[in-house]
Amino acid sequence: MIRKEGWELVSKEEKGQTAYYVRTPYENELGLLKARHPAWLHLEIYAKHTSPEVRYQHMKKAHDILWPKEIWHEWTERRFKAHCGINAPTPAGYNYIVQAGGGSKAKSYDWGKIAVLFYFANPEERTVTVASTTLASLKGRVWGYLTEFVRTMTIKPRYNYTKSPNPAFLPVVTDPTKKKRRGDVEESTLHGMFAVTAKLGDDDQAIANWIGKHPKDKMLLILDEGNYMPMSIVNAFPNLNSHPEKFQLCIIANSKSVSDLHGCLATPKNGWDSVSIELDEWVTVYTNGICQYFNPYKCPAITHPDPLIREKLGKFLISEDNLKAKEAQYGVDSEDFYRMVLGFWKNRSTEMVTVSEKFLKERSPVLPMQWSGYYQIQRVAGFDFAISTDGDNAVLRLANVGHAIDGGVKIDFNGLSTIFKLKLSAIADKSYEKQIAEQLVTILTTYGVKINNLAVDVTGQGRAIAECIVYENKEKGYPLGIGYPLKVYSMSAHNKTKRKESAPDLLVVSTNDLYNDFRLYIENDSVRGLDEIVVRQLTNRHIIRNGDKVFLESKKDYKRRMSAIGNPHSPDEADASALIVQAVKVRLGIEPGLKWPFPQYEQAQAHLDKLYAMSRASVSEVAAAQNKMPAALPKTNFAAGVEKYAKFRR
Repeated sequence: MIRKEGWELVSKEEKGQTAYYVRTPYENELGLLKARHPAWLHLEIYAKHTSPEVRYQHMKKAHDILWPKEIWHEWTERRFKAHCGINAPTPAGYNYIVQAGGGSKAKSYDWGKIAVLFYFANPEERTVTVASTTLASLKGRVWGYLTEFVRTMTIKPRYNYTKSPNPAFLPVVTDPTKKKRRGDVEESTLHGMFAVTAKLGDDDQAIANWIGKHPKDKMLLILDEGNYMPMSIVNAFPNLNSHPEKFQLCIIANSKSVSDLHGCLATPKNGWDSVSIELDEWVTVYTNGICQYFNPYKCPAITHPDPLIREKLGKFLISEDNLKAKEAQYGVDSEDFYRMVLGFWKNRSTEMVTVSEKFLKERSPVLPMQWSGYYQIQRVAGFDFAISTDGDNAVLRLANVGHAIDGGVKIDFNGLSTIFKLKLSAIADKSYEKQIAEQLVTILTTYGVKINNLAVDVTGQGRAIAECIVYENKEKGYPLGIGYPLKVYSMSAHNKTKRKESAPDLLVVSTNDLYNDFRLYIENDSVRGLDEIVVRQLTNRHIIRNGDKVFLESKKDYKRRMSAIGNPHSPDEADASALIVQAVKVRLGIEPGLKWPFPQYEQAQAHLDKLYAMSRASVSEVAAAQNKMPAALPKTNFAAGVEKYAKFRR
């Protein structure tokens, strides 16, 4: 059998005995291989060689020996080549492989085969973990196929099988030195093929228990039913990424939403608008990541030139007759057809978000403010306190409110120029609350913001911060004036009615209502100077529907989802901006779309004369100004209207 493979059998005398080895074309790279069945030799070459093409060739040969009756088709070939790293950006191959497509695409079936070949290429030093939402799902999908492939191998491998607590194939450890403990894990339980459950709601520790294994050689993680997996799985990715040559993760699902774990990992590097059902694969936002899409209209059971093979493939892949039946059953434009048959994201660009990019393009919230100069400019602030180890910040944002040249009363967020991330020191002799209050009072005093025009999120520790601000203001002689900040207690919509507490300075509001108000001010052309950070956060934060109820995506879920698409951050700047809107609405009484009148002609003339005297403008400039609306004044940065402008010019 060895000679049939074109290899040479070599004998050597070792310790008084004859040992047999195999010389392959890869002797320079791998040396002589210990003689054994060609199937295991092919797998050894697949495991050890650095060339993706060589790995693929020998994995395929091992496959044909171990399962000679299996029908090899185009989709199986694509999956094996992706696993081996053909066309990957590095020789080590792909780290993140997404399998996208509807039912009857053999996604779980083929990856069950890949898992068996991967593991038995080096069973004493490799780990395969197959995760799904329940044990029943595991047995009916990848793990069930994997188990059947082990049972039907023509050359039987050695292994130990256990059913408790979860099913697992464990290696038969022949080297006694490998039976010692490594850390807190026995060698026999560190390496093997393991079935685990992972469902929505699982905490980080539960996931770390199975995803945090560190085998001696490599690890393959297969996440089946990936669109129902917890987003917290992404918290383990930095640990995996520290050794990219030692792991590969494959996630399988019928594509449902771009915001679930499967959709996040499939996110194209060039954005969702760059892909369509006509593409077979694309590079994802993850380093060494690829998404393979399997279009039912390109199914080998439909496109294969041999009718006999088409018939055989049609027993487990979607056939032309089945496809036509599904079209009639669901309708080709229905959500069910896209998910169950096409397996593509129908609403990849129209997810429910706080505001869409189209919505913003139709308004002008990012344009600079142009003041009319007729009314006093007022200053407001919003403070979002969310210090944690999970990427939150203590963010203070300032804004101007005043009269624009079109007559509207608008909030000017001043771009990025008045966003402050407050610094805290764990070794300081002052509490966090004291440190925050001191910095806030200093900044607000510098920019002339009154305490009554400040909105503070008092959810959690924010309540103590608000009281400390009042105390610090008093201690420094009321530089912010006498009063209290607006205390905004935000909560999810379904818990809002449970909050009984009330006070004159306390506003209880759902997080969804906070963002709805923000949207209303944008919609009514009452916002200017919005920065790109907040725009990105607004257009990415999702609205969640649960029956007839609508909720804003929580900060925790938002951060996990953004981490999953390679852009980890917290929406702190958008939260602080939403608090400013509440200060404008509640404390200044300015509703979205409000307009203030321009002065009558006599007042306007006096105003123009005053501007002329201040700026020493020419007579012709004043005459021109009398025939039209006053030209836009230079953009002010917390200047208090015309009077201070006059002093500046003098």
